[in-house]
Amino acid sequence: MWSTQLPFRPPRPRPFFDLPWDIREQIYSYIELDALPPLSNGTEYAGFVLSCKLAAEELSHVATVNYRKYLHDFERLSRERLGYKIIVAQPERATTVKTHPFAHLTRLKVEVQLKSRAVFSDDRRDVTPWCDTFHPLFGLILESLQIHFVAPNLSSLKII
Repeated sequence: MWSTQLPFRPPRPRPFFDLPWDIREQIYSYIELDALPPLSNGTEYAGFVLSCKLAAEELSHVATVNYRKYLHDFERLSRERLGYKIIVAQPERATTVKTHPFAHLTRLKVEVQLKSRAVFSDDRRDVTPWCDTFHPLFGLILESLQIHFVAPNLSSLKII
């Protein structure tokens, strides 16, 4: 007679996740900064991310920390290159568990605070510095990228 019940199987050991967080965090630090989304497509560590929810959550945390460092460096270098204040909306943690672990990293907002309304005057049509500045963002694996140019409020200026 055939049995429809499966034999009892003890839970599989999880030695990696039994390690304290400090040690796992040290192990995660060996992952290259540009190997996780959105700096890459993340295929190199896809198996680990898909292995369990805890692995996905922890790698998402590591990716968020790495991405924030990357964006902070981008802000600093952009300010130095263009001379304008550039603010990047830092990614927040995902609020829903139904999205993939890196979903919160796939939308990026950048605000460029201009000094005047005339950024590209007739005598200065060179957009090369602008293209060079934002080029690193175009290589990211993003769902959306919004770049807002904000001109100063000219209503307070006195027109003669």
